Amino acid sequence: MLLPLRWVPQNGAVRVLNGRIALFPFGAPSSSASRHLCAAQVERCGGTVLPSFARDPGSLNRFIEQTSRIPAISESAPSMVVMTEVTPLMFAVVVSRRRIENAISQLKDALWVLFVDSDQESSFLEEAQYTGELSGSLASAPLWIGPGDKPFLVLSAHVADDVDLQRRAIHCHGHRDRRFGASRFA
Repeated sequence: MLLPLRWVPQNGAVRVLNGRIALFPFGAPSSSASRHLCAAQVERCGGTVLPSFARDPGSLNRFIEQTSRIPAISESAPSMVVMTEVTPLMFAVVVSRRRIENAISQLKDALWVLFVDSDQESSFLEEAQYTGELSGSLASAPLWIGPGDKPFLVLSAHVADDVDLQRRAIHCHGHRDRRFGASRFA
């Protein structure tokens, strides 16, 4: 369980965040319905969606620059990185994750999430099975293990309401550290 996190934004007001700070390198999904669904699922995973969620960060370089200046991130606060552009999978996800982790080392310990919007679904599924391992159907909030054995929790409109996303998030995050005996897929 994550404890509340105290964070002081630039305006000086203390804000208490519960869970992980959710970061969106590619901004929010384009449609209003997808934005609401993505935010709700991120919160079910234990994430805190900040008001800046709907803004498009512009570019990956700009995202890295802005994120590296967030005090809570530089202090290694619990975080999750939500990728809303998931195709082409190797470039949009794998290369972007590598760039982000190399630039902001604290995010190597983040929970990494893919939000698959309905317009990306078929190409994502095809690429995911070709370039890595997908642990189940989209309804189960599967893990996708990509190159370099990097786990991602996969969220979409198909995730069933009864799926315990917080437990799936903990499992995905634990996959990185096999010292604790975590199996690949539970």
